[in-house]
Amino acid sequence: MPGYRFLKFRIAVHLLIGTCMSPVIAQTQLTMADTAHRYFTEVYAASKENLKIWDIDLYGPLLIVNPITRQAYANYPDSAGILKKDKNIYTGKLPGNILIGNASLDWGGRRWAMVLTFFLNHADLKDRVDLFLHELFHRVQPSLGFANLKELPNDHLDKREGRIYLRLELEALKKALTARATEERRLHVKHALQFRAYRYQLYPGALETEGSVEINEGMASYTGKAARQLGDKELVELLCLKIDSFFRQKNYVKLFAYETVPAYGFLLRDTDPYWNKKVNKQTNLTHFFGEALRNGLQDHTITQGEIEATADLYGGKYIAGQETDREETMKKIVAGYKRRFLEQPHFELAFTGKKSISSDSRLMVSIEDLGRVNPSMKIIADWGILDIKETGGFLTPNLDKVIITVPLKTEKNIVSGDGWVLTVNPGYEVVREEKSGNYFLVKLK
Repeated sequence: MPGYRFLKFRIAVHLLIGTCMSPVIAQTQLTMADTAHRYFTEVYAASKENLKIWDIDLYGPLLIVNPITRQAYANYPDSAGILKKDKNIYTGKLPGNILIGNASLDWGGRRWAMVLTFFLNHADLKDRVDLFLHELFHRVQPSLGFANLKELPNDHLDKREGRIYLRLELEALKKALTARATEERRLHVKHALQFRAYRYQLYPGALETEGSVEINEGMASYTGKAARQLGDKELVELLCLKIDSFFRQKNYVKLFAYETVPAYGFLLRDTDPYWNKKVNKQTNLTHFFGEALRNGLQDHTITQGEIEATADLYGGKYIAGQETDREETMKKIVAGYKRRFLEQPHFELAFTGKKSISSDSRLMVSIEDLGRVNPSMKIIADWGILDIKETGGFLTPNLDKVIITVPLKTEKNIVSGDGWVLTVNPGYEVVREEKSGNYFLVKLK
């Protein structure tokens, strides 16, 4: 995606203790440098083998970054000279003001694709090609007609009915992928799109908001999976496995597009192998796939009875029961977050300029229509750097401010609270409002 998509990690410090730490780290870095060179060679070859996906060579500047040490391994140098020549690659430690994660970013005179070592530790060749080509797509997507994309929120996918009809859609797509007869496949695709259409009836505006994520992350996900160059049987097994893994995620709000677009895309590939080249930033993939697969959205209102009868074919009652249980659990979690960040005294930090926010979208919790909470985040803004671990931070729907718990300690320009640390830039100060007991970060005049 444009900007950053990040994952924060909980690290056990005791794993790093011991007098033999320095030799082990040196050996690991040496091994990782050699390994990174091998990865770059693999990606270079895969890019050349997959030129037809987009009619361009996706290979370009890559950063492989250790999220703990910030040690980076690159296939190109940077303009500031932070990355030094190390045999066949370039290595160095990324500055603290660079947010790290699987992302595309502009830094050091180049536009990079970044991948974290965490995701490569147990990946085989196909997995690595998928991941690297996914991120390399994001790096060049402006030149492919996907510039300045803005993802819209999909908090309805954190609600019971939104999750039910997304799960049913994906269950129908699994059936379509494994169907042998053409008519059977078309029937399952029809049902998948019916579940989608019903979801859009329940949540007006979802056609646009879901489409904004699918055109960005969905197209990248399809690119990575296409680059695997799997046979039909292997491909179907992979897609169904990924969908089942998706179902186990705590939150669907952003991750859904990683599964929906590849599933529809590979169903379409049988008749139109390079359908993706017909897509641009204005394309709504729901309409595109519906028309291309000859199963457009319903032109009539779908009744609850009609959709429930279809849902029974895909385990609808079981899914509804699971989501009812989840909803009861989430009510308690949401109530706790509302008390912590909205009802009790808190600390508000408004965004007035550019900002970069890193968080794990899998753990995000929607707080009704008020905003969302991420258990851990790192934010870089005009006022400084905020690092939140475990206790969470509340983001408003339009991302105009972040709310955290009250400050507990201040030392020079370092302000800290329960589970968070704020490094304040010059020209800002923390003030307390007597009436509410809330704190604010304000710019000095």
